[in-house]
Amino acid sequence: MIRILVVDDDLATREMLHIMLTYTGYDVLEVPDGTKALEIIHTSPEPLVVLLDLRMPTLSGLDVLYSVERDAELADRHGFILFSASREIETLSSEPIVHRLDIPLIAKPFDMHMLLDTIETVFRRLTKVPDRPVIMHSAVCC
Repeated sequence: MIRILVVDDDLATREMLHIMLTYTGYDVLEVPDGTKALEIIHTSPEPLVVLLDLRMPTLSGLDVLYSVERDAELADRHGFILFSASREIETLSSEPIVHRLDIPLIAKPFDMHMLLDTIETVFRRLTKVPDRPVIMHSAVCC
């Protein structure tokens, strides 16, 4: 089963993603900031797909990625998806770390079909499972 860590300081976004992803069959954890996310990322022995908001207090999504990048084992064990307001996605696409860690970018508001497909793609990359046909999901969020 795919375990997902949702990292966002906005409670409503976390709750909506938790409900939608749990309903879709995922095991979901959620935390409100990058510091708590790093605690879970460091201690989880199983692969996580981490959904990271860009803008958060204390540690941003990019700060979390820079921290993970310093530990190759963590960067290989977990997969990451960075999300933000659509106007920031263009800027993020030029961030070198996004390319080095091959981080997919998702714009808010979410297209749940795209998010679910991206989660599956990141998880297959982590587990070295070849691509399979895309499964269409029937959920819209946020």
